[in-house]
Amino acid sequence: MGGNRNEKVEEELCPRSVARNLEHQINTLLDDTAVLTKDGNFQEALEKAKLAVKILESLKKQRQDHSLSDVNIELTFAVWFSMALAYETNDLLEDAVKTYTFLAKQRGHPLSSRVRINLGNIYYAQHEYPTAIKMYKMAMDQTRNDRKAVASIRRNMGNAFFRLGHLRDAVKNFEESMNTHPNHQTGFNLLICHLALGDAENTKKDLTKLVKLRRDSPSSIDDGGEECMDETTTIFNEINTKDETTNRALFAAARLVARSMDSKELISILQDGHEHLAMKIEHEQAIHRLINNDLKTAVKTLKSLETKSREMRAPVATNLSLVHFLEGDVDIASSYADIALGADRYNAKALVNKGNIFFANEHYSSAKDLYLEAIGVEANCAQAIFNLGLSYVRLHEPEEAIRAFEKLYSITPNNPTVIYQIADINENQGETQSAMKWFNVLAASRSSDSTILSRLAYLFSKTKDEAQSLHYHLESFRHFPVDLDVIAWIGAWFIQQEMFEKSIYFFQQAALIQPNEIKWGLMVASAHRRTGNLSTAFNESERLHRQFPHNVECLRSLIILCKAIHKPFHVYEEKLEKLID
Repeated sequence: MGGNRNEKVEEELCPRSVARNLEHQINTLLDDTAVLTKDGNFQEALEKAKLAVKILESLKKQRQDHSLSDVNIELTFAVWFSMALAYETNDLLEDAVKTYTFLAKQRGHPLSSRVRINLGNIYYAQHEYPTAIKMYKMAMDQTRNDRKAVASIRRNMGNAFFRLGHLRDAVKNFEESMNTHPNHQTGFNLLICHLALGDAENTKKDLTKLVKLRRDSPSSIDDGGEECMDETTTIFNEINTKDETTNRALFAAARLVARSMDSKELISILQDGHEHLAMKIEHEQAIHRLINNDLKTAVKTLKSLETKSREMRAPVATNLSLVHFLEGDVDIASSYADIALGADRYNAKALVNKGNIFFANEHYSSAKDLYLEAIGVEANCAQAIFNLGLSYVRLHEPEEAIRAFEKLYSITPNNPTVIYQIADINENQGETQSAMKWFNVLAASRSSDSTILSRLAYLFSKTKDEAQSLHYHLESFRHFPVDLDVIAWIGAWFIQQEMFEKSIYFFQQAALIQPNEIKWGLMVASAHRRTGNLSTAFNESERLHRQFPHNVECLRSLIILCKAIHKPFHVYEEKLEKLID
């Protein structure tokens, strides 16, 4: 028994046994690295990969020291490839490139093309598209017999050419890829290129090919064999998520093509196996017509969709409700809102529509409840939040209204309508400083809006800051020189400051706006009189008397001026007495 134990110890200490044990450790580490990477534990995977490299070096030394055969080439390649991938997944791209470059020099290995592809992917991610294309070409030279791999590389090259703006080169590579191994991602990218080139005929052909590709056909969807390449380089994946790839690609393509293709022709193409997408496009076109005020055609399309599919019932009824509401048919709008909510109670837009109907009928409390329900379904539903704020205003709950509008402001900080509501409510509540703050925020982005400027002017006047009030009144006048309230304030301010000559211009402007209002002319005459220009004041008053012969104030002004410049005034006195009697 003792002899057997000694033999076992000797075997464990045998150089070959030590080497086999090291190889086993490396293989275990490679497995662990792969599992950790798959689970997203990239840092831990990197540590395992580094340890595998370290043990590989020990294995080499063990074999050299004991004159054993060289380390298995496959094992060496696997260790360094694992190391490169670990660097890549940890965004240590410089180290990844060095490691991949080292592997690329190991000619003749069956996975050397994969190394070139990964190098291309890294250069692509770094926007070094010419170098990426070079790597893809080298990878393609090494995989001539693998048609699917060549097609994937062609797609990546097409993407890189697209990024460089070389659309025709991109088209060539996408077409080669589609001819070899057609799939929706490549087809979508090809369509984008033809669309960018303005090639309507080929764009139409691309869409037709995409429609004919079935999701369950072997060539229509990638099997994930080139996972890294697919996830980092396709234009399609930058626009869409991985879920429901085919339908998303088709829908996105159809939406793009819809702008340049006859709508009936587009719908006809999509109806070949994709009726649900055809209906979605029809629905979008109806909405587009609504935006362009083609209500009759839009309503006709929506009503035709209403009977085609249960899936479309809720969105169609929602839009029909909105159309009838805008046209003032509140009862019909209410019916369609009920249909939409019956099909989908968690339809935020339908809840808003129903709330708007209650609001229009002055049932503000019921409207508020529906807006709150809509926000519960869609927390950032801007229309629901805005209308909720308006409901609180009608319900005389200003604090809640401000809270609603401030929430909306956090979502859409540059929306002037929201900022105006906050400022307006604060002013109405007597919160002058807060109102000034919000009107200033608004003025920063709407510096030429005379209404905002005049509101600020009024608030500064209220706080006795006459200088700022004058500034904003003048700015308001500069952008909108026909606001009589603003003109009257500026003219009166100059009169108060005894700057009569400056006031004359503004009262003259007011007289041009309201030529049948005598008070502006009287103010002009009065200002001339106060400057000592009695002759001009008399001429202005006389002109006013001819235009308004029965105005008492004008006659009194003429009598005063006649006495001042020593002119006969008895005629004016007689007229005044007759008017007074």
